[in-house]
Amino acid sequence: MKKLTVFFIIAMVFVLITGMVYAECCSCCCAGDAAKAVDTSTAGIINTTCPVMGGEVKADTPHVAMYNDKKIGFCCTGCVAAFEKDPEKYINNIDV
Repeated sequence: MKKLTVFFIIAMVFVLITGMVYAECCSCCCAGDAAKAVDTSTAGIINTTCPVMGGEVKADTPHVAMYNDKKIGFCCTGCVAAFEKDPEKYINNIDV
């Protein structure tokens, strides 16, 4: 019985942590786009992988931000917000 209880507790902690990590990025994706006005055309996006979460940046992504006159693409609006909050934390993750 102790093993089952320990397993259940570990499983619940894993589920909670996974949910919190996912919510950090994607909690606002379905709630509307609160991003700043940025040219959202895909022309000039310099990356194909999201520098925040590592997901694929689709060619037609509406999730973009400007950094040093370069257009960076993201997998979701939450990642744009995280990048804009602290771009230096993520700038080295860009696959140019």
